[in-house]
Amino acid sequence: MSVRTKAATSFIVATLLSLVACSDDAGPKSHVVSTDCWLDAINGDRADSVRSSPGTISFGGWAADSTTNTVPVDMAIKLIDSSGKSSLFSASKRLSRPDVVSVTNKTGYLMSGYDFKANGASLAPGEYGISIEMYRDKSNVSCAISKKLVVK
Repeated sequence: MSVRTKAATSFIVATLLSLVACSDDAGPKSHVVSTDCWLDAINGDRADSVRSSPGTISFGGWAADSTTNTVPVDMAIKLIDSSGKSSLFSASKRLSRPDVVSVTNKTGYLMSGYDFKANGASLAPGEYGISIEMYRDKSNVSCAISKKLVVK
C-alpha cells in the first residue's frame, strides 16, 4: 500500500470515527414505554373524550417513568391527529403530587404532577389521540393516554 493510499485510508477512518462520536448528541438514542401516567382533566373536564375549541387548552395530571421509578423534569403532551401528524406542547414545570406517592408507594413520584395551558390555536378540527412524552438521558419516555381530545 502506498503512502498516499495509507494517508487517504487514515483520513477516511478518522472522519468516520468523528462522525460516529458526534452522533451521540443527535436526539434521543432510545424509546422507552412507561405505564405510570394519568391525564386527570382537559380544560377541567374529566371525561374520556373532551370537546374543545382551538385556542388555550389546559392539561392536568401526573406522569413518571415506570422503568426507573423516577420523574423526568422535561415533559410534553403529544396530540396525534387521524392522519398521524403530531403536535407537542411542553409543560413548563412539574408539581408535587403526594397523592400519587401514597397510591403507588413510590417516593420518587413526588414531583410527577403537571398542570399547564397550551396554545392549541393551530390545531385543526378533529379527534386527537394523546400521549405524554418525557425526556431523560438521551431517551424518550412515552406514556399512552386513553382520553381523546376533540377540537371543534
